[in-house]
Amino acid sequence: MLQNLNSQKPIEVSNELKPISFESLEKMKTSHGDLYWKKGNGKLVKLLHSGDKLDYSKLEKFQKVTKSLYIVDVCDEEFISSGKVFLQKLVDAKNERERLLFRHQFLDFISDLYWHGNSDGSILSLIIIFKDIFYSISPEFEVEMEGHALSTLRRSSLYSTLVTLTAICSGYTHGSFLTDLYNVSFFNDFSCARSLSKHEDIEHSKKSLKEFEQSNFYKLKNKSLSRLITYHHEDFRGRGENIGLIFDELNKLERISIYIEQSISYEEFAFSANDGKSFINELFKINDEDSFQLKRFKEEIRGEFLDLPPKEAKAS
Repeated sequence: MLQNLNSQKPIEVSNELKPISFESLEKMKTSHGDLYWKKGNGKLVKLLHSGDKLDYSKLEKFQKVTKSLYIVDVCDEEFISSGKVFLQKLVDAKNERERLLFRHQFLDFISDLYWHGNSDGSILSLIIIFKDIFYSISPEFEVEMEGHALSTLRRSSLYSTLVTLTAICSGYTHGSFLTDLYNVSFFNDFSCARSLSKHEDIEHSKKSLKEFEQSNFYKLKNKSLSRLITYHHEDFRGRGENIGLIFDELNKLERISIYIEQSISYEEFAFSANDGKSFINELFKINDEDSFQLKRFKEEIRGEFLDLPPKEAKAS
């Protein structure tokens, strides 16, 4: 569903290259598109890929030689702004009645694009919404990841977004809990980023948990969520092949974490202007070859979105 960054195919974009002010860049935490510097001879030099962490301090030097940088923006700024308002209401809700209301409003807002596919947009817009609302890991974490495993950091932003969104679909609504879930999901492959461990090495999950607990990069309030780091490579069918759990021993969040983990490629990927269309629908599409357990799991998730009719249907 997402393009490989190494692909030779042209990347689909929503807009032409356009200037972007340093004032606008200073407000961004994540690059909303491929960012370029235009040299005096007109040659473009790519500074950031879409979805990269935007460290403004590293861009300030360009202010001495140019009035603006240039971006091929794949995001919908209005969509991001509105999405953040909806999600922040859910996070700030004081009681379960409010949380259920704001949960429904948020899912209703994103479903037209990411489920029903009635509009165009990038999955990066959703990633930015979640990161701007939830991300609260120590800056030293990103510095370390940038130095050793930038591709893992990019993937973790997508993974954490999908895990947290799926949890919301499944009825998890408490702001503190969702914040912990989002942030702890960045540490699944922490040990791989720090060493030569490979993702295929199941032992790296235990190492990641240990290094996460020792790092102090993020303090969990809901400490039981650290289990997700240990179990994220468990076999979804729960046949006891990895950690040793059977399916019925996996709780709902563990199943979500494992499924999302198995669904996202480790290859570098490039975001584009329309890669979000029906993205969530496709992610949970039921296939003939799915096991009974997997079909049941997908049906539960799909049921939450199927309860939200397309906007034109509600207007009729």
